[in-house]
Amino acid sequence: MWTVAYANNYNDQKVEIWGRNPDCDSGSLPETLWNPGGLYVWQTAAESLELVSNSAADAAAGTGARTVMVTGLDSTYAHIQETVTMDGVTPVALVNAYLRVNSTIVVTAGSDGRNAGTITLRVPGPGATRDSISLIGTTGLSIGQTGRYTVPAGQILICTFCLTLAESASTNDAITSSILTRLNTVANSPWVAITVLGGSATGTSIHNLDMSARYLKFVEKTDIEFRALSCVGTNLVSQIRLSGFLLTVRP
Repeated sequence: MWTVAYANNYNDQKVEIWGRNPDCDSGSLPETLWNPGGLYVWQTAAESLELVSNSAADAAAGTGARTVMVTGLDSTYAHIQETVTMDGVTPVALVNAYLRVNSTIVVTAGSDGRNAGTITLRVPGPGATRDSISLIGTTGLSIGQTGRYTVPAGQILICTFCLTLAESASTNDAITSSILTRLNTVANSPWVAITVLGGSATGTSIHNLDMSARYLKFVEKTDIEFRALSCVGTNLVSQIRLSGFLLTVRP
């Protein structure tokens, strides 16, 4: 992420939200577009978390991921982040308590240049998974395919680009996905689909949502989630990428 001055009244921060579900099946949807699969269970209170890998190489002196940065929100929806030194298959506790997790990314790595195993951010116990940095084949991605984001308190997210991608090895497959939102400033706020994206998944299908004449605006404390809603076929890959700017109005 980077920051620049904007119109003398804002802080401007680029935001990339990426969701990827590697195994969508007609009998299991809806699912969140994230690597662990299934529907993500959102936190109702700030919680302690830990990072752990299934590879010993993801460690301080290892060939894989050495440090990982976790970014999220505390109990007041204020931005928090920390960088954690990995210890392989031994869990490492985070310092902060997180109401929301917005991103998990490898900051430094050994000779492999990426994570060697799947890195899981989870509630200690082990409890619920909050994010994971996975691999495609044997290649680590070094970033979590979170499939969700929550706008920090006092800020606005303006999104100007959306890309969807679907992959299938079979013919006549198709998948329908959606971007859903809800407001945490309103009691019992429902999930609302702001757009539904569908199409063929035969081979690789890429679609851009045209935002040349409009944009998507999300107010503070809004939860955003990418979901696969329905599909024809099995073992489909579905991805959504949403890009924009996080703005903070200075008093």
